[in-house]
Amino acid sequence: HDAPTDEARALLNLGVLLGMRGNCRDATHALERAAALGAQLGDTLLQSRVLNSLGWLRVRQGREPDAQELMRQSLRLAQLAGDLTQEGQVTGNLAYFLEQQGDLAAARALAKSHLDIARRTGQRPGESDALTQLGRLSRAAGDHAAACAQHEAALAIARELGNPEMQIEILTSLGAARLSHDRPDEARACHAEALDLALGLADRHGQVLAHEGLAAVSRYFADVTTEQHHSRSADALRSTWHAAPA
Repeated sequence: HDAPTDEARALLNLGVLLGMRGNCRDATHALERAAALGAQLGDTLLQSRVLNSLGWLRVRQGREPDAQELMRQSLRLAQLAGDLTQEGQVTGNLAYFLEQQGDLAAARALAKSHLDIARRTGQRPGESDALTQLGRLSRAAGDHAAACAQHEAALAIARELGNPEMQIEILTSLGAARLSHDRPDEARACHAEALDLALGLADRHGQVLAHEGLAAVSRYFADVTTEQHHSRSADALRSTWHAAPA
């Protein structure tokens, strides 16, 4: 690669790292410089990657309108570059962003597109992510049977990949869907498996999700003592990560 391309990629990696560490100011500077270099080089794929990262940085800064526009620009550039893998990644990211913003119809359309691209390109993690999102959206729409089926398909892929982190998220979502579908014993089994996996990985966030799910199942059975146990466990874990250094 030539020097400007290497510099742009180095700035992209630096910007992502700084953003993860919460240094939004320097991350913004690095990513904006990378975007300018990408534009000068006419490298649409690089520009797409940079703008996607810059979009998530704007989310972290609470600048959602800017974030959405950057993600949409990133998607257009990925399509222009003809890179289906990048297009799928950005489509999935934008779908998740819109879900968080409450635009569920738009999120569903993009999640379906993400699923199609992931299947066409053989991106099994992306396929699982898209199915997981579609499951959440189906549950939000009240279609609990579809939600269970979509989460079960996502979980099968995560097991195939041997990815416990993915399994934790999917199991807690599947547990919630099964509880909504009046399948509480199966829901409890999902959350218990998720908790075992999260404990094995020392994944506090996963443990919180699992404890919250088990509390919801206990509430379904009017088991106040067990509900309180899991709710308090979740609260205690949250307090430890809030107290942890940045």
